[in-house]
Amino acid sequence: MTVEMKRNMNKTKGHSKVIHLVVALALVLSFSLATAVPALAAPVVASVTETVFGTDTTNHNVNMPATVNAGGLLIVLFTNDGSATVTTPAGWTALASNSANGAVRLSVYYKIAAGTEGGTTVNFVTSASEEAAAQVYRITNWHGTTPPEISTAATGTSTRPNPASLDPAGWDVADTVWLAVAGQDRGDQGEPTAYPASYTDGTSTLSSEGTASCRTLSARRVLAAASENPGAFTIPVSEEWVAFTIAVRPAPRDLTTSSTGGGSVTTPGEGVFTYDEGAVVDLVAEAEEGYRFIEWTGDVSTVDDVYAAETTITMNGDYSITANFVAIYDLTISSTGGGSVTEPGEDTFTYDDGTVVDLIAEAEEGYRFVEWTGDVGTIANVYAATTTITMNDDYSITAEFVAIYDLSTSSTGGGSVTTPGEGLFTYDEGTVVDLVAEAEEGYRFGEWTGDVGDIADVYAASTNITMNGNYSITAEFVRQYDLTTSSTEGGSVTEPGEDTFTYDEGTVVDLVAEPNEGYRFVEWTGDVGTIADVYAATTTITMNDDYSITANFEEIPPSPVYPTVTTQAATNITTNSTTLNMNYTVGDFSPVQVRFAYKKSTGLFWSYTDWVPKSGDGTHAESLTGLDSDTTYDFKAQLKYNDTVIEGTTLQFTTDTPSTPPPFGGCFIATAAYGTPSAKQIDVLREFRDVVLLKSTAGSQFVALYYQFSPPIADFIAGNELLRILGRELLVDPIVWVVETTGYIWQN
Repeated sequence: MTVEMKRNMNKTKGHSKVIHLVVALALVLSFSLATAVPALAAPVVASVTETVFGTDTTNHNVNMPATVNAGGLLIVLFTNDGSATVTTPAGWTALASNSANGAVRLSVYYKIAAGTEGGTTVNFVTSASEEAAAQVYRITNWHGTTPPEISTAATGTSTRPNPASLDPAGWDVADTVWLAVAGQDRGDQGEPTAYPASYTDGTSTLSSEGTASCRTLSARRVLAAASENPGAFTIPVSEEWVAFTIAVRPAPRDLTTSSTGGGSVTTPGEGVFTYDEGAVVDLVAEAEEGYRFIEWTGDVSTVDDVYAAETTITMNGDYSITANFVAIYDLTISSTGGGSVTEPGEDTFTYDDGTVVDLIAEAEEGYRFVEWTGDVGTIANVYAATTTITMNDDYSITAEFVAIYDLSTSSTGGGSVTTPGEGLFTYDEGTVVDLVAEAEEGYRFGEWTGDVGDIADVYAASTNITMNGNYSITAEFVRQYDLTTSSTEGGSVTEPGEDTFTYDEGTVVDLVAEPNEGYRFVEWTGDVGTIADVYAATTTITMNDDYSITANFEEIPPSPVYPTVTTQAATNITTNSTTLNMNYTVGDFSPVQVRFAYKKSTGLFWSYTDWVPKSGDGTHAESLTGLDSDTTYDFKAQLKYNDTVIEGTTLQFTTDTPSTPPPFGGCFIATAAYGTPSAKQIDVLREFRDVVLLKSTAGSQFVALYYQFSPPIADFIAGNELLRILGRELLVDPIVWVVETTGYIWQN
């Protein structure tokens, strides 16, 4: 515990002016506040810049930090290898300069930065040419006006350069940066092996590796203390050394003051005020009418008496404090039947805002205190008969009392009641009692029976019951069994699935087995004694024990490939004959037989060709002769296998017209072109046929060919208006014109 902490604690212990029993609480709070340590707000070492001079010279241009802000603090540690004195550069202030036995000198300088030093050099001139090693500390967040303080010089010849202790005269306990620094001769023999305990960021700067070298050592720590003795550095070889302790004061501290409603801070006022570290500031808080000052809150660790309206605060950090005031409120107390409030009694009482009032409720025989009701928001524990209430408003509260009821619990075979157990238990009226029933292996909890009207969920193993009377309840358990389902290849059990499932004794479980494509369900096997229908893919099983069942599937034999037959168009049609055609396949029924059925389209009865055996897929043709000319026939292909006859589609063909046309036949193409057989042009062509063409063998053959091939052409032309026009204008009309133009010479 620091000196300042002890001082605050001793000052605090003397104050006890509070109402009722708050004195004890205040003492505890005072001790807690007195021992609190303020947050550190120490100066910050922003950088350490090193410069070495490895040859003897009198001019030593020491590098300044790359960035230097105006108002910052610069400290130079300059060690030269000998006793040569150092000239203080312009604008710098020497803190100390000492040598050890003429072998080494350490000089310390400081400067409040102008802001222009960044990246420059400063020449530290020695009275003789010597090597040197320099360190430049750049420090921010420092006091700004109070210069750093330095201890007396410590010198010696040993392996432990030991800076002297320092008690700064300019300030007391504050968040100070302490620098332990040393300059040693012959630094070429190795780095320091240790820095002062609790010091960090050790920096070692060697001028050169020669015997005429020197070394500057430094380390730092932040400590809120009135004085400091850093302890020693450790170097590998005994050498001459000079050492100092340097202290840098922290920046001034801000005090922010404010107040709650009901009063104000009159000294120093309300706002932000700036003081030096360690300054003792007067505080005065004045209450308005109807209010009373209570205490200072916030950063009050250095307030002399937090419960005094007139007191002081010591500025060891940036602090924000508030003066708290209190109003007056009424507390009205009553009770229900079964007890009374004995402290402070049952009436209306007046207290300061924030006062903590003791409450004690005492139950009559046969009753128990339950809780405080009403304005209970600031009661410490509404379920405790002895508790407190904090007066932040006008409150009205009631002490509630309750009667006592018995709960009797038991269980059936297969489990037990673990909470609250099994037996007779006593609870207050309205108490919500947890109930937990745990089943044995092979059982499950079923339900609670008995006086279950106030049980939250009679089907939950973990539930509760509200004690509004004497109750007797029983936990009922149900036997359970496992059903293991599986299947053979070719399908699966889809309901309930394939696994092990657990069911209550007597449960009727749906079973559904679904075959894969190409398979069918056969039967259920295994423990099938309670399956409703072992041969049904969809059935049920009644769970009276542990069962293992399997759905069995078998592959469905493939369907046979049946023969096919297709009637094809007739070919080689003449006036009295044709060729009938078919395609067929034998499938899985080789050999088969094929034939044709045929008849006149106007006839009623079919004629048949002979059955012809076939052993492989293919085509078949039959020639028919002796047919009537210019006659339409129906025909179809037939195939027989295993006494089954299948048929192809019925098609038609028409035999040809005889080659000699009738004497008064017309011209098919001309008739189609003109749309009527009575057109004048047709008469011209008919006369040309009869008089000229039929009189010669060649003409007769031409006419026969025309009547054989022109009908389909005429039909095609007759169905298209454009072709009829072209037929008239490009074919028929030109022929008629030629015949008429020749003047009927052909008639002679």
